[in-house]
Amino acid sequence: MFMLSGLPGCGKSTFRAKLFNNHNEFASVISRDELIEYIADEFEFTYSEMFNLAPKLIDAIFDKNIKELNNTSLDDFHVIWDMTNLTKKSRKRHMDKLSIKFDKKICIQYTPMPRSEVKERLDGRVGKDISEEIYSTMFNWF
Repeated sequence: MFMLSGLPGCGKSTFRAKLFNNHNEFASVISRDELIEYIADEFEFTYSEMFNLAPKLIDAIFDKNIKELNNTSLDDFHVIWDMTNLTKKSRKRHMDKLSIKFDKKICIQYTPMPRSEVKERLDGRVGKDISEEIYSTMFNWF
């Protein structure tokens, strides 16, 4: 079990892609962002529009996916949890949703990057807006 933790735009998904793209048959990815992007695409919304319109629906679908994963045999299989998970309490709450017992749990936590680099990355995400106020709050949690 790998949990990637860090601020938006710090490279969690990029790291995951580089590490596991050649080994998808051995990994199941839990990514709230990918779920939101998928639903938004289906209904022709942007990520931010879907995130703001239907947070409870997204949470319900996400939790349903976790329950399905709990019913899956994961022998010789890795689970990669790709979410912001900024606080220890948040990470524990999400880990507790998984009833699967893992031999090892690894949390890879990304340190904050220079604001200019994060801003450049976030500005490149069309339709996925994070206000400076929200980002600053997340930065303080980190």
